[in-house]
Parts: sequence; structure tokens; C-alpha cells
Amino acid sequence: MEYRKLGRTELDISVIGLGTMTWGFQNTQAQGFEQMDYALEHGVNFFDTAEMYGDGGTDIEPFTHLYKNQIYQLSDYLEVIPEIVNREPSPDTFSLPVSDQEFFFRISFDKLDYLLYAWEHEVAIKDAAKVLDLSEDAIGRAYKDFASKYRATAHIRNVPNTLEQ
Repeated sequence: MEYRKLGRTELDISVIGLGTMTWGFQNTQAQGFEQMDYALEHGVNFFDTAEMYGDGGTDIEPFTHLYKNQIYQLSDYLEVIPEIVNREPSPDTFSLPVSDQEFFFRISFDKLDYLLYAWEHEVAIKDAAKVLDLSEDAIGRAYKDFASKYRATAHIRNVPNTLEQ
């Protein structure tokens, strides 16, 4: 089995992982244990335990509170490979590959982090414009867009309903 170091840690992680989404539904507990034993016997030590990605209900999202600049700093610290860090983003649900700068009013992402912080902390448009060296009109458009996106994605931030609710 081929392994890779996990960032700057001493952990060796197998390049092949075992997905566990269907355990308990499409097979028995005994079959799940048999599959784990088989994987471990063959050197697999990476188990993907997510039930589903993207619905917010089962994802573990340890970085959602961070700004993009902080994500880049963390990726530097963890020595994430350049192919991942420098990959062309496609923000939001826009179908064509565009940079955040192109998507968000042609404002660079480093200023966007501060702009988002200002919006989240209700900094006056005039004050944000002065500090970020942007026009009040640009700040106002960004604040309006942030508010619109925040309202449109409110359901993602809610805990999923249960049968008891």
C-alpha cells in the first residue's frame, strides 16, 4: 500500500480509502466489520465516514468559520500540495470556472475577507470604504449581495429536522 504524510504530521495515510456510507443500510454490522478488517489487512487506514457531502446535515465542516486568507495560511502550514491550493476555483454555483475576484465585483479576495468581516460586524459603509480604499458604492453593492446570499442559504445553516420536530 502506498502512503502519504498528512501535512506536517507524522501520520502515514493510505492513498486508498474505504467509504462507509452504506454500512447499516445495504449490509449488516458483521459485513461492515468484515470489510474494515479486510481493508486494514491490506494496509488501508483511511476511512471516509461521511454519509453525504454538501447537504450540511452530515458534513463535518471544521473550517467554515475561517476566512479565505486563513484557509490559505492553514494550507501553507499543513503543506497542502500546490495542485490543490492553486486550483482554479468556481465560486458559488456559477457553472464556469472564474476567480473569486471576477465573481465578486472584481475585488481581490484579500479585500473580500475584510469586507465580509465588516459586513458581519455591521461596520458602516463609509468606514469600510475608507479602510479598504474602495468606493462606498462598491461596499454597498457587496453588503447587499452578502445579505442576499445569507438569506438564500439560511436553510443550509439550520440543523436538519428530525421525526420529533
